[in-house]
Amino acid sequence: MRVLIVEDNKADARLVRALVEETGLPTEITLVGDGEKALQMIENAANGEGPTPDLVLLDINLPKKNGHEVLASIRENERLANTFIAMCSGSSSCEDIRRCRNNGANAYLLKPMGLEEMEEVIVRLRNILVSLNERPQLVITA
Repeated sequence: MRVLIVEDNKADARLVRALVEETGLPTEITLVGDGEKALQMIENAANGEGPTPDLVLLDINLPKKNGHEVLASIRENERLANTFIAMCSGSSSCEDIRRCRNNGANAYLLKPMGLEEMEEVIVRLRNILVSLNERPQLVITA
């Protein structure tokens, strides 16, 4: 499974990476630190110029393009329609969660603060990765 982590805070990026690794599932993790780089990487993949991530873990507060802008751009591209996007944020605001869902996010993960929350996020990430691994692969022919 290819996982793209889009996070500008180095400590949070390490934490999210560790949480993905704690799922125990084989993953190839790529990390980028701003929304512009994430969009460029994902659009290149959609054009066949690199691997397409199976899962994007996307922070909301990013430099250059925020997570809402990145999410909207991904959802506007038909070639990226099957990309699973989980927003990752420290915000538990109902407005943030609603906006992400309305813009096409598949999941909303709160960045954990304590051990219990971390264990819950690990279980959720593992469930997401397992379900992505089990879904039928879409084959596009010309």
